[in-house]
Amino acid sequence: MPQSKERHTTLSAHPFRVGHPAGSYRIEVHRGKEYLPIEETLTTGSEPVQRAFRLRWWIDMTSRGWFSGKLIFIGASSDRPM
Repeated sequence: MPQSKERHTTLSAHPFRVGHPAGSYRIEVHRGKEYLPIEETLTTGSEPVQRAFRLRWWIDMTSRGWFSGKLIFIGASSDRPM
């Protein structure tokens, strides 16, 4: 990105604030392959701006019979069936 001075990544399950000078900023929001990305230009001035982004699925993999293969077992090894 030739015009970019800085690039930031934030992962947050909660609302957050970003302090920066007034101007135009390109916002990109992504969450894996199942969701449509959001790309927006946000223009700020002297007053605070509040913005919420809601990602939408482009495909519902669960309805097609696909489930994540990530398995986690927490417990003593003697509790695990062999």
